[in-house]
Amino acid sequence: MNKQTLKVRLFANLAAAGLVALTLIGVSAPAQAAACEDGKGVTVVVQGQGMKDVTCVPGGAGKNAWVNLESAGYSLAIVPGQPGTVCTINGKPAGGKSACWQLDAYWGLFSANGTGGGWKYSNVGVLDLKASAGGWVGFRFQDTNSKKYPDVNPVGPKPAPSPKPTVKPKP
Repeated sequence: MNKQTLKVRLFANLAAAGLVALTLIGVSAPAQAAACEDGKGVTVVVQGQGMKDVTCVPGGAGKNAWVNLESAGYSLAIVPGQPGTVCTINGKPAGGKSACWQLDAYWGLFSANGTGGGWKYSNVGVLDLKASAGGWVGFRFQDTNSKKYPDVNPVGPKPAPSPKPTVKPKP
């Protein structure tokens, strides 16, 4: 067996072992990149700083905005000394802790019930805002004195209609 064949086999074995390890520790599948169907999961919207994403988080109902944001595949940092106030999402805005203290630039937190009621600016932080089944959680970067709401309509797609059963004629 030559060195190249050994390297390929070693790589294949390591990759297989990694998949087994991830399965054993229960790593969940990534969230779906679209709005959730009515009443299923929580839809997370992140808009600003070069991001505009809508992601369905299955099983996000009853969990706080922080958990749903992380389940949607984002990392976040909290403003030092202000638990529940988002400083950065995926490292944005750049600038580290100094970016967290800007009074005119921050991540606004919004929620919607998913049935057409529109976005509501949250008066609680990411640790306290709980999402309901079919609900929406939105993060929109605010860089002016006027509040900017997410520009995504917070209504989930309608589920596909169930096929009607066919009636078999009696013999």
